[in-house]
Amino acid sequence: MKIIVCGSRDYAQQGYLESWLDRFHSVTPVSLLIYGGATGADRLAATWATKNDIPTALYPAQWKSYGLAAGPIRNAQMLLERPDRVIAFPGGKGTANMIKQAKRAGFQVIKV
Repeated sequence: MKIIVCGSRDYAQQGYLESWLDRFHSVTPVSLLIYGGATGADRLAATWATKNDIPTALYPAQWKSYGLAAGPIRNAQMLLERPDRVIAFPGGKGTANMIKQAKRAGFQVIKV
């Protein structure tokens, strides 16, 4: 199963994020973790994937090229991977945009 993980840049609950993803992975094996590369939830999820030998796809926002539109553009690009689930840990505007775009496009979103 391909998943996008998103959440706040300030998200620091590594233990909770890893245990949640461990439980999810034990029921629904993750084959690819798609993430934006920001600090916080993104990087914690990438660390979890590395520990579990799960491939990752990194989509960093191109702030210099797109300015404030970079986050939403990056979110749309991640959705082109056709994830089976979008897993959203608590976050701010960027996470809200990811959830909105995913739901609008018909993807299943799990808010943690």
